[in-house]
Amino acid sequence: MREMGRRSEAAEHPFKGRQHVPLAATIARVGIPETSARPLLLWTQTGNKQLITAACPAALALGLVPGMAVTQARALVPDLDIRPADPAADAAVLEQLTLHAVRHWSPTAAVSGPDGIWFDLTGVTHLFGGEQRFCARVLGFCRRLGLSARIAIAATPGAAHALARFADLGSVAGVVRAWEAQKATGVRLIAGTRVVLDDSRNLLLYPTDRSAWSRLSRLLNRLKTAVDGSRGLRSTVC
Repeated sequence: MREMGRRSEAAEHPFKGRQHVPLAATIARVGIPETSARPLLLWTQTGNKQLITAACPAALALGLVPGMAVTQARALVPDLDIRPADPAADAAVLEQLTLHAVRHWSPTAAVSGPDGIWFDLTGVTHLFGGEQRFCARVLGFCRRLGLSARIAIAATPGAAHALARFADLGSVAGVVRAWEAQKATGVRLIAGTRVVLDDSRNLLLYPTDRSAWSRLSRLLNRLKTAVDGSRGLRSTVC
């Protein structure tokens, strides 16, 4: 076919010719830390401090959050499994996850920071049975690879970014990260948490002073102790 005296050809696919490394093989090469009986933390050196960059759910439940100094974490909880982070390996896995997303979930996906991926889901989620089923599919895929993930779908990229990284469900572990984000961006922070009950009712809890924060923390601890993290509070949200 010719057009205006020039031959028209289909544009080359952006990933054509790029060596495809199976995602599972990439993760196997990088290595996922073996499950530890102790709360697991990863750290990086920042200046003369060792700061937490990632924490397992057990560590987060103890109030050990990214950005905290390792010395402070050890003082709060002596029996910890603390290991150095490997940003290069994390980036390799994240890149393969993004390529997998483009091939299987969304035509538009990109790495978002050192720990996230953007999806443009416009006109896509109906192919997977809706937004909730799409989220369940992605979370299940990550779980099979030994990865944990949080997903947020919103009308704007900024809202999705904030919900995925700072929104808490049955916890206030994200408030430290949210406070750091507020200092960096100047956006007003309204801190709180969302509790989802067995009957699917949602309770939004917004403490307004120190006394209220203390009561909320005690309430969450009692609830989690009572249900042992299984039934009374749901721990996953899409």
